[in-house]
Amino acid sequence: MFTENYGIKVDSWRFEFHIIQECVMRSLKKDILLIFGIFLCTVFFSFLLGTVLDYFLFQRNNELVKNYDKINQIVTAFTNSKTAFNLYNRYHDRHYLEEYEENTGITVRLFAEMEEELNQTWQCRMYYRIVMQMLEHRAECVEKFINFIPIAGSSIDDLGYIQIMNDYIETYINSLMSHYIDYLNHLNYEQTQNHQKIRQWINYFVFLIVSGLSFLCYAIYKNIIRSLGKINHVARELTANNFGVEDIPLVQYNEMNMFITTINNMKKAINQLIQEIKRYSEEKVEMEQQKRLLVEAKMKELQMQINPHFLFNTLSLIIRNIQRDEKENSILLVKSTSQLLRSSMEIQDLIISLDEEIGLLKSYINIQQIHFGNKVTFILDIRKTYSDEEIKVPPLIIQPIVENCLFHGLKDVTAGGIVNIVVTEYTRYVEVIVEDNGIGMDQKTIAAIMSGEAKSIGLSNVLARLKLHYKEEDVLAITSEPKKGTRVTMKLYK
Repeated sequence: MFTENYGIKVDSWRFEFHIIQECVMRSLKKDILLIFGIFLCTVFFSFLLGTVLDYFLFQRNNELVKNYDKINQIVTAFTNSKTAFNLYNRYHDRHYLEEYEENTGITVRLFAEMEEELNQTWQCRMYYRIVMQMLEHRAECVEKFINFIPIAGSSIDDLGYIQIMNDYIETYINSLMSHYIDYLNHLNYEQTQNHQKIRQWINYFVFLIVSGLSFLCYAIYKNIIRSLGKINHVARELTANNFGVEDIPLVQYNEMNMFITTINNMKKAINQLIQEIKRYSEEKVEMEQQKRLLVEAKMKELQMQINPHFLFNTLSLIIRNIQRDEKENSILLVKSTSQLLRSSMEIQDLIISLDEEIGLLKSYINIQQIHFGNKVTFILDIRKTYSDEEIKVPPLIIQPIVENCLFHGLKDVTAGGIVNIVVTEYTRYVEVIVEDNGIGMDQKTIAAIMSGEAKSIGLSNVLARLKLHYKEEDVLAITSEPKKGTRVTMKLYK
């Protein structure tokens, strides 16, 4: 009756836990990945946009440099044409005339290429038209001069008229170039200013997003720390045997709610268990020795799994790992503790499979490995040769022996502690050897354990349970000497 009622309660809590998981859709992992993704996208797009802006600014600056270079080429070509004409007038060498025509053509071609740019301001447009008209008129005058045709309308000699015209053209070209250079400088200044403003807006936008993401991360951190504080408070109350403490409120993250729900269910299970034990003790005062030992064994199993001190130390260890940002250890601790607590509440039969027993042992070792750190090394060697055959063993029969190694044999060790666990299958039984290199024990203590007279119910309880279950006498053997470690050999008969 006691076992059946307890199983119904556990099933109802498990059903409530699945309802909670379906209602709470937030995931801490997804939120962190989302924040990280937004941050990466912001950095990427800001970099991409900045690169595009820099590229366009670079391209425009290159165009301005090319135009400035064309200006110098125009001035140089016109000066060369003017010089070539003077040399032709002096020496009448056809080479100088060709050089004049070539440089004049270069001047006109460069002006034509820059026509659109030179028409950007009204000053440049005015000077450009004047220079082009004068270049055209000069070409006509030079052609008449070369062919000895008088220049109509000239009040001076033809050569002087052309030279004066060259001087005027040169003056207008210099004015045109001066205004155009001012225009280029102004345009470059505006582009630089616009580029800086856009850059500032991009930086401001990135700053806002990063600030928002930082605030979200801080809010998540505060929420988790606040939840862990509540868990710590409930753990302290459980340590003080106050099992009537209020449940830990659920938070918005599934990962935390899984652990919180397990703690709440564990607390309810303890309360239920205590009440059931009281009722059962009142109804069954005198029991047979076998039933009494089985109840004590069950109580010891539950005590080893849900002992408030063990739970409090494990929770404190989880909090320290989270505060040190050791995420992998924290996740491993939460999973191992949850598995132990859930398994303790789910065990209804007096036997479980060997695989389940080894799974519980691994969860316990994971917690103790993080707790002891480099002080103790655990070696778990499982040599399974069975295939389809399912081997059944009493629940939590190996863990008390490992616990005895840690808290008795290796209690004073500071480094170099070893707990070696070897599970080997034979024809009739499975042999489990648990060995440590701790302080050991004398023959008197071994005899007290084997006779059941020892104060500690750890090994004695295991021995009694094995004898009751298997009806064999050679189920447990202890080999030990002071300061030479302890070796416990257990036989689990098929």
